Amino acid sequence: MTTSPDNAAGKSPAFVGAAWLFLLLLPLNIPLRAPLFLHDLLGPVFMGALAVRGLLAASKREGWRSYLRSPFVLLPTFLVLAVLATLAHLHGFRDVYELGIVCYMAVLFAFFVGTPLKRRHLAWYGLFVLGVMWGTALWQMLSGAMRSYGIYEQTTLGFIARRFFFTFEHPNLVGSFYVLPVACLLIGVAGRGRRLRWGELVLGLLAMAVLLLPLGLTISKHMLLSAALIAGAVVVEREHATGWRWFWLVAVLGTFAVFYLTVLFPFFPLQASFPFFNHATWGMYTTHQAIYWRILTKDAWAMLAGVGPEALRDLYPTMADGEYIRSVLTQYQQTELTESFCTYMDSHNEYLNTGTSFGLPALVALLGFWISQAVVSFRRNRDELVLFFVVGLLCCCFWDDLVSKRWIWVTLALLVGNARRDHEEAA
Repeated sequence: MTTSPDNAAGKSPAFVGAAWLFLLLLPLNIPLRAPLFLHDLLGPVFMGALAVRGLLAASKREGWRSYLRSPFVLLPTFLVLAVLATLAHLHGFRDVYELGIVCYMAVLFAFFVGTPLKRRHLAWYGLFVLGVMWGTALWQMLSGAMRSYGIYEQTTLGFIARRFFFTFEHPNLVGSFYVLPVACLLIGVAGRGRRLRWGELVLGLLAMAVLLLPLGLTISKHMLLSAALIAGAVVVEREHATGWRWFWLVAVLGTFAVFYLTVLFPFFPLQASFPFFNHATWGMYTTHQAIYWRILTKDAWAMLAGVGPEALRDLYPTMADGEYIRSVLTQYQQTELTESFCTYMDSHNEYLNTGTSFGLPALVALLGFWISQAVVSFRRNRDELVLFFVVGLLCCCFWDDLVSKRWIWVTLALLVGNARRDHEEAA
């Protein structure tokens, strides 16, 4: 049996309690001082837990070696490359801050992947959080308290301006956060005990669809994350999984293609003739994605180490084409945003964000880490949940920054940790 990075410290009641406290505080999203939230105060506890585990493993050479094997080795590789890139182009606080974010995300992953939380408790947590979100959405709809995404008002996207924010500042944050309680619920029920009959599976999916109604109200393309995970759970429950696996992977990728069209083109208003959507120009996000791409590929050094967030803000306006950007924003009836689009915008693309911050080698290491988690979990334990989650994550990174989202790393850690423990128990 392969020894994992876990040890007895992972089961410490204090560290398990800290994990649950973080999970309970996370959806409350209580701000302290931007960008710090209440749940982030547990960060030092997590680092302390990792230090304790390291000390306990120091006398076990195998315990240390496990960190240097695939798939775990690619995470420290990414961090080392990010540190070297930051030192190579250090221009100011934003560069250090960006490095701090990825280090914090790595701490979250390392802590939660080695902290065993009981499946049934995760299932109850997921059901509880989904129920609270459902109740909040219902109250907002009945009371007329549903918030409006102001930037969409009086535009071609005005019909989706009213959206579900829950406790977050943006509906896309809710859209990506939703995958955490969905994952916790599925960890507790998918693949455990006997396989569900068709009738039971259909009833389970109908119940899940009801719980996901608030997710639909976010109008966020990040719903693909939760949908992909649920597709993986369906495959787990089928006896002849290979055919079902390919069917649902194709379905997830097909949904991604449709969603991505709304990124590549203005899409709305819909047209009466083929291809039936507005394709008069490229889409809004592509204006700043093109700028990021030009910055990333401007020379070999930028591709190797990136330029960093600080220099990016100086380079961005020098590569912006104001007239072109205005022509694109005209399709959305948002020409008043032209100046801000010419000054600085997030790329809304994780690949471009990570590449411009730390360079292409760091990006490759990060992607390799995610993909290897899915491959190793699937090969060792036929774990469909990790596989489908990573597929959904790689898709959603085409239209948003997800590396900085705490719940993404916690979800991956919980899925990978449970898959690995299943493998170790069966060995």
